[in-house]
Amino acid sequence: MAVYPYIVLSDDHPLYQTAKRFVVVQDSYRPVIEKAGSVTKTVNGKLDIAAGAVFQLRSMKIRARLVPQDTDYGTYDDLKYFFSLNNPNGSPSNILEMTDHYGEVHNVVFAPKFEPILLGVLLDGVNSSYLVDVMFHIIPE
Repeated sequence: MAVYPYIVLSDDHPLYQTAKRFVVVQDSYRPVIEKAGSVTKTVNGKLDIAAGAVFQLRSMKIRARLVPQDTDYGTYDDLKYFFSLNNPNGSPSNILEMTDHYGEVHNVVFAPKFEPILLGVLLDGVNSSYLVDVMFHIIPE
């Protein structure tokens, strides 16, 4: 099994598809399993349990440079572009293709938060980068 030091995000634009690699910070890549449902207490002291579907997510911190040092790798603006896609029926769609560290391809959508943290004090230039917490919902086939 191959292991890559990056993930790849790509959109489905019919004329100029964007595909970029993004560096994921070591030890931040987490496969998450989430179960929809609720547990509430009733007046008579019992539990009312509603169980739902189980979902796969991927949580990670991406280091995104402001200025690309390699055109195969995405910048902070590229990552914001992918996050900002907002039309599931349009082209490009907000449904992205993510190739993970193991070479497995998933259709994903971003979770609703995009939380960048500037690394260091440089706001621009080749040494400027952000650490961005992201989470992807994997769309079941």
